[in-house]
Amino acid sequence: MTEQFEPGPFAPGHDDGHTGVAAVDEVVAMVDAVDQRDLADHVEVFTQAHERLRGVLDAPDESA
Repeated sequence: MTEQFEPGPFAPGHDDGHTGVAAVDEVVAMVDAVDQRDLADHVEVFTQAHERLRGVLDAPDESA
C-alpha cells in the first residue's frame, strides 16, 4: 500500500500565496508588496512582518 503525497502550500507548482492561516497570509501579502514602497520603508515592513509572525507562533494553539 503506498501513501499519496499531498503537496504543501510551498511545493513547486503551488503558487496561490495562501498558507491556510489568515494572520500569516496577511504578512505574506504585506511582504510581497514591499517592492511597491520606498526603500527606506523596507526595514519597517520586515520588522512588522517579524513581529506579527512571532505573535502567531507565540499565540496559544486553539485547535487543542
